[in-house]
Amino acid sequence: MPESLRIRVLFLLLVLGAACGSLPAANAEEPDCPNLAAIAAVDTTPSNIWVARAMISDILAEVETRLPTRPSRIVLRPKAEHEAGPLFQEMAARRLETLGHDLYLDETDIAREGEKAATVAGDVDLVLTSSIESLTLAYPQSGRRFGLWRQWVDRELEMVTFLTLVEAQSGRLLMDRRLVRRYADRVPSDRFESLASPAYNFTQAAVAPTGFRGILENLVVVGSLAGMVAVYFANSGS
Repeated sequence: MPESLRIRVLFLLLVLGAACGSLPAANAEEPDCPNLAAIAAVDTTPSNIWVARAMISDILAEVETRLPTRPSRIVLRPKAEHEAGPLFQEMAARRLETLGHDLYLDETDIAREGEKAATVAGDVDLVLTSSIESLTLAYPQSGRRFGLWRQWVDRELEMVTFLTLVEAQSGRLLMDRRLVRRYADRVPSDRFESLASPAYNFTQAAVAPTGFRGILENLVVVGSLAGMVAVYFANSGS
């Protein structure tokens, strides 16, 4: 390959590499986060699943305030199917077991036709009915450095749940609330690809167009690259 052609190829690779940005670094190991406030104090970019776990943890903290201090037999009863439901049940079971409660699962409301569901036989003290209305993720805006490669992405997560806690024998209502948790931050572009967790669809979303500004940024990117290449070839010899 002629030296002049080799230089041109290297130049194009450098330009395209700058436009794509740097490769994402892996997040540090993420322990169980106790709540959303703790995430803000951690010196790393939390993944979407970590934020979801923190929101669930915050919601379960409110349930704890309504529980008796003595060990109780508690039925976990999901009211509606949701892709985040198994995560919610797993965290609820672990948290309540840590407090010394005995747990049972009742899947009557979410069982499909012809499917055998877990049900509860015998006396229990409390029934915790849960329903996840929504768990949404959005990247509403992004920005570019010098109009070229992406520099940051805004992130927003929201979780909406309905929780009902009832004394099984008396029917006394201990809790009946719609709980909402939100989290928002700005993510550096080199960490963006590490946010999603392949096992959970709700941790994945596309970056939303940013209206006229987004169109203008795309035009600037294409125009800048085309202009730089054209200028280079116009001023270089064969």
